[in-house]
Amino acid sequence: MNSFKFYRLPAGSEVIGDLLTHYAEDALEEDILQVRLPQGEVIDVGWHPAYDRENGSFLVTAYKGDWENQIAQYRVKTEFEVFETVQKVAAQLLQRLAPLRQQKTHEMNISWQSLGGSRRVTNYEVTA
Repeated sequence: MNSFKFYRLPAGSEVIGDLLTHYAEDALEEDILQVRLPQGEVIDVGWHPAYDRENGSFLVTAYKGDWENQIAQYRVKTEFEVFETVQKVAAQLLQRLAPLRQQKTHEMNISWQSLGGSRRVTNYEVTA
């Protein structure tokens, strides 16, 4: 099976799992891929509902620290859309947090919450 290679992720990112170029229905699981970014954010990819190609979609969720601190969530239908979405989300998180790294911890926590880190999820639909 062929898989996508993530070349545009920030240095120090860790990719756990493989994003295949095509999934058979019996391989569409809730836990497909996880990307851990160097600043502590995680981009999680799964198929929901599992094993149901007709009614399901890939769910790409970005969170900070743990699942309860979700930043954004995207629903996409194709493997290529997952590939593009993961790379775009990683780049956006890196850009948003770059100026915050030089601030005090207390200010960073307040700023992080303003980015959606306090249990607010933003849903987007990516269409072809």
